[in-house]
Amino acid sequence: MENLDYMIEEEMGFGSMVPSSFEALRLSENQENMMELQLLMKNKSALSLTMGLDERVPFYAFESYGFTKRMYVNPELENYILQYLLSGIIPSSCPKTFFDKYKVEEDYILIHLKRERNRGVTTYKPVTLENKPYSEFKAKYPFGTIHYGFMPFTKEQMVNKLENLK
Repeated sequence: MENLDYMIEEEMGFGSMVPSSFEALRLSENQENMMELQLLMKNKSALSLTMGLDERVPFYAFESYGFTKRMYVNPELENYILQYLLSGIIPSSCPKTFFDKYKVEEDYILIHLKRERNRGVTTYKPVTLENKPYSEFKAKYPFGTIHYGFMPFTKEQMVNKLENLK
């Protein structure tokens, strides 16, 4: 009888099932979040993205139906989204959202800020957090915004830091 149960499980596809890794679950969620982002694009919504790093893996966070979604990105996905931000047109081919971990250097966000500054799309707003001067940095595009966060630099300090990046 035990053999029969095993045969039924095998035939139904259960016998070879193995638990998913956290990485596989995270990436399948990535596909769902990409579909939600594409729906926002199809509706010609202005995207409001926040760039961040999760253990040196870059992501964009965005709001959808009142929930914050996190989508891990690689250079192809970033270019796909950037094309929409610049033109409002969804590129015809979507890159894979299921990819190996794409680890980046810790100055990745600064490298992006430098790119945005060279494009002339950065905005700077001085703020005080915990009684210390900070600056909020964003990139404003015709079809959305990328928020890069609050950094403990004045605008002048940030410009100097960006100019000294390789």
